[in-house]
Amino acid sequence: MGEAAEDLHRMLVDEAQVDANWHARGFTCERRCEPPGQAWTDYVHDADELVMAVEGDIVLEMKGETYHLKPGQEILVPAHVTHTIRNADSSVSVWLKGMSMDYAYTD
Repeated sequence: MGEAAEDLHRMLVDEAQVDANWHARGFTCERRCEPPGQAWTDYVHDADELVMAVEGDIVLEMKGETYHLKPGQEILVPAHVTHTIRNADSSVSVWLKGMSMDYAYTD
């Protein structure tokens, strides 16, 4: 990725600001970098999860719906809902994962 594109992503998603916001809302914040085609299939957690795309083509599937997340777009995956998150891009994707601190789970 070129320097101008990296600067654009930093402008779209201020990860430090998201981290502070999520912590204030009671969520952890973890940065994930996934290779092309990586999929986390049929996951279920005992707590709510937040997902936000930073760069790349992040696809989230849950409850029969498919969501193509754009950088800065956040979605809540409720506790006990089966979901899949995958990198549908041909390059590395970056996304943020937050788990409710009531159940601070990371993998």
